[in-house]
Amino acid sequence: MSSAKTQCQNLAFDSHGKIKLRGRRLKMTRYGYARVSTKDQKLDRQIEALVNAGVAYERIFKDKETGAREGERTQQKKLFKKMKRGDEVVVESWERLTRSTRQLLNYDLMFRNLGVKLISLKQPVDLDTAFGRFVLGTHACTAELERDLIRQRQAEGIAVKRSRGGNVGGRPRIADVKADAAVKLYLARETPIPDICAATGISKSTLYRVLRERGLVGVRR
Repeated sequence: MSSAKTQCQNLAFDSHGKIKLRGRRLKMTRYGYARVSTKDQKLDRQIEALVNAGVAYERIFKDKETGAREGERTQQKKLFKKMKRGDEVVVESWERLTRSTRQLLNYDLMFRNLGVKLISLKQPVDLDTAFGRFVLGTHACTAELERDLIRQRQAEGIAVKRSRGGNVGGRPRIADVKADAAVKLYLARETPIPDICAATGISKSTLYRVLRERGLVGVRR
């Protein structure tokens, strides 16, 4: 199976390993989209990454949410109205568009139907290929699973602390949640190990260590 780097025809890497977008002769416009979900977060890092990837600053649409629902992303709506067939939309990661699995898959379908290319700098795969769409679907489902596991662990932790008369608070470690998500994918026996690691963001060595600790090495054949 080709690697994600070779699958993405519109991405290149400079001498420092940074992603750069190759230019095209086709008539098209390259837009960028950046979003943060709280008023305390800043857009600077995303904007810098988009500009470094070849997006003109004036063509970057920016949403800064303060508890607003997804339907109120005004700049995202403006971008969707402005883009046309042959254009490209660059984001730092797919999560900048939405954190909803269903909505992300709907956006992918909308972009492909419109003939607009969606490019993620953190997930450099070509969504015009079956492999790229597989990675998108796996990533979206894993991200949602992580959020569900966080809520589940929080509820279980609160229940235990209350039963012991302890203080309620805190969040489960993200590393533990990612490991749980990777193990679930592993036990489902449908996703190759490299794709599990790419989707959950953990290394192969970490995955095998977790499997050994849980006595699951060799369970999947």
